[in-house]
Amino acid sequence: MPYYYLNTAPPILIYLNRQRERFRDQFGHLYFVFVLPFYAIKYCIRCAPDFFDWSTGFFTLEDECTQRIETVTEILQNADHEHYRNLCPADRNQKILEIQSWLDEIPNGSEHKAKLLRELGRLFRASDKNEAALNRFNQAIELKGDYHEAWNNRGSALSALGRKEEAIASYDKAIEFKPDKHEAWGARGWAMMGLEKFEQALESFDKAIAIQLDFSVCWYLKAQCYAQLGEIEHAISAVQKAIWLDPDQWKSAARENSAFDNLRDDPRFQSLVNL
Repeated sequence: MPYYYLNTAPPILIYLNRQRERFRDQFGHLYFVFVLPFYAIKYCIRCAPDFFDWSTGFFTLEDECTQRIETVTEILQNADHEHYRNLCPADRNQKILEIQSWLDEIPNGSEHKAKLLRELGRLFRASDKNEAALNRFNQAIELKGDYHEAWNNRGSALSALGRKEEAIASYDKAIEFKPDKHEAWGARGWAMMGLEKFEQALESFDKAIAIQLDFSVCWYLKAQCYAQLGEIEHAISAVQKAIWLDPDQWKSAARENSAFDNLRDDPRFQSLVNL
């Protein structure tokens, strides 16, 4: 339960505070040891400050905390954007609260903190809270300047906010630190399309496909660019490749996409999308 939502101390702490003189007088030879995560200690400070009138000492189990955060981060990073999107809002919010509590346990400057901030941003992106996501990606980059995944995610948040030029600059940083990041090349091309810079978009898609030949979304987007440029032969060839790689996704998409209006009377296009 998130400590910052609670305004009253739990009954066990109230009871202990009321009985502390009795414990002191009758059980002076005993010691109580509480093993708590850092966020729980913060909760006690906020909601049960009298508890700290006891002779209290703190011991931090750094190795155990670090190991737990490493495990949690690895688990979180196995989730892709679609997985986060498919979670119900309550589940996403629960994960957000969990990560916020874990962040309290990690010192500033830790690489694990940067990773958790990125995951927090990805969850906000999945909830369409792009300003909040952008803020978390910026924080992750402040901690780890060469964090190419965070630069890439930052670009997606900026693109979703309509800030295409800034998004492209962010993708460029991701590519600077990892030149073979095909996702960043593809996303950069998508942002270029948003600015109607179709030739530059094609250059980015070609880079992405050179790295990942079966990157079907880039073949599909290439087809759109060629169609917008009036290059019908190239458009037909690219949409054919996209459909060959992923017919379930791109056949129906191409059938409904107005970007291909200038291809609709072409028998080859009609055959590809079964019109």
